[in-house]
Amino acid sequence: DYANELVSFFDPATFSYAGSGQQIDAHVKHNLFIVPGALDDNPSGFWLVDIGASNSSLSGDWALRNGYRSRAGIERMGRGAGQQFRSKSVRCDRLVFGGFTLERPVMGVSTVGSDTTTVSDEMGTLGNAAFQHFVLYCDYQKERLIVDPGEIFNKPGMEDHSGLQLSRGNNGEVNIWFVSPGTPAAKAGFAAGDIIKSINGVETKRFDGLVPVRAMLSGAPDSVYDVVVDRSGVTKSLKLKLAVLL
Repeated sequence: DYANELVSFFDPATFSYAGSGQQIDAHVKHNLFIVPGALDDNPSGFWLVDIGASNSSLSGDWALRNGYRSRAGIERMGRGAGQQFRSKSVRCDRLVFGGFTLERPVMGVSTVGSDTTTVSDEMGTLGNAAFQHFVLYCDYQKERLIVDPGEIFNKPGMEDHSGLQLSRGNNGEVNIWFVSPGTPAAKAGFAAGDIIKSINGVETKRFDGLVPVRAMLSGAPDSVYDVVVDRSGVTKSLKLKLAVLL
């Protein structure tokens, strides 16, 4: 239950669902559900359900064949299987999943390593950017996924308005991992490797991890933050003005 930040566990032998959500017969492959779904006006295909992924992303081959690689977007850096790779975020029209339609979802698209000769029904991976709109019941034993609209279904969720990608340092510092070109963060002068020391006079060590910082960076457009960073031992004061990126 994403809206209420609640995880519940049930005994599969006695669990009985009595809600009005949609049940999906979902094959389990390598401990991940595979579910049907559709994006924009494309034919339906199959998606991996990854509740460990922050964002949703398209298969590189599928994205290239269907023109998503050429769409305008925000450049990002991705991580997977111990590797880093360039990607970008693009705005789509709609995602149909579990009998429900999400309007204007954002999808990650890898910008390298695709093969148009590879034809597959696997369209991509659904992550928490999509699931934040739902309550999901994951019944691995019976290979089914039950989908209920959550309290923030089709309402604006957390979406970055800065262009900063953050990571947590060994000593709990808030590190800047990547700065997307052309975004408010790039225009303000942030650089990869900067360590954020304070925001609006509040030291980041007083924040409870990265989540509150990311929430601030997902704040209302035109919000302004005075940010102090450490850049290779030199303190710099930067002014960041948030804006809608896509």
